[in-house]
Amino acid sequence: MSTSTPPPAGDSDPRANSLIDSFAAHLPQVFASFIDHFKGPVAIKDRDGRFVYVNEALARLLGHPRSAIVGKTDYDFVSKEQADAFRRNDLESTAAADMHLLEYFTDEDGLQHIYRSHKFGIASEQGEWIGNAVIAEEVTALEQAQLTIAEQKARIEGILNSSSESIWSVNRNFDIEFANDIMRRDFLQAFGIDLLPGVNILAALPAVLRPAWQQRYEQVFAGEMLDFQERVDTNDSTFFLRLRFYPIRVGSTVVAMAGFSKNVTAEVLTMKERNRFYELVEQQNGALKSMARNHTHGMMPHLQQIMAAIAQLRQAQSGHGMPGIEAALTNIEAAAEAIGTLVKHNMERVKMVEAGTPPTK
Repeated sequence: MSTSTPPPAGDSDPRANSLIDSFAAHLPQVFASFIDHFKGPVAIKDRDGRFVYVNEALARLLGHPRSAIVGKTDYDFVSKEQADAFRRNDLESTAAADMHLLEYFTDEDGLQHIYRSHKFGIASEQGEWIGNAVIAEEVTALEQAQLTIAEQKARIEGILNSSSESIWSVNRNFDIEFANDIMRRDFLQAFGIDLLPGVNILAALPAVLRPAWQQRYEQVFAGEMLDFQERVDTNDSTFFLRLRFYPIRVGSTVVAMAGFSKNVTAEVLTMKERNRFYELVEQQNGALKSMARNHTHGMMPHLQQIMAAIAQLRQAQSGHGMPGIEAALTNIEAAAEAIGTLVKHNMERVKMVEAGTPPTK
């Protein structure tokens, strides 16, 4: 068996030189054929964003022959918004030297295409930037659906994370599927565990709390909706939560639950203080009623004593006709009437206090 000996290092292979020379004579055609075999768009642009070369796939996408595209920019074929994005990405790829990203293109029929683009800068032999190149591949329908789902999920999570309430979801295995920033922060502060996806919510709770919370989750998995207030005691503090649990259904099957929680400690404490104030007011009203009754009842013996004295004086007058008694009787009667009026007034005040109406002066 014969073997060929490679040429010594530094020597050129005549056959290789001949092959290179033959290709060099047809290099433009070789380059064009190579680039046109890419299924996705390929383009070379100069420093000002003008197309220097485009492959057939990009020409079809833009809806123009290549000869009508060369020398023009993205602004001649797409909306200003899209062209601004393409130009911005071109310049960023120059600074980064190499860049992979998703780009969006809307065709003349209004259909949106998503491309996974590889962009990079082109430099001269002297190292000077002279332009950019892009090689793009259209994302498949399946990949596009996955991207759409990922984008929608990101938007929803952004909305949920902007909420002032704690929001989370748990699957039927009691594993966290999602917890927003507020929920993760508060749970971490209370129990020292970050509720990342996959964390078992029951295992994350102190053992003493698990039975009650497991029962609540199971009620929701059975299709119930819960709305309740909970007092939570930790080593550092006590706080109150208003919670709402909802089942998440796929068709008629409950596959998970969604929880919403709001810290209502301030409201609960305010309500307790308000109730305490009402208790104090009621106590004061009771004291006022008691005082009014005692005051009125205390005057009654004096009034009765005066009336008895009047009777005795009248008896003395009728028997002996003592001078000055008539005048005394008149004064005593006037005083008795005054006291009677005062008693009547006080009784009216008692009734007003008992009815909850402030007495007038």
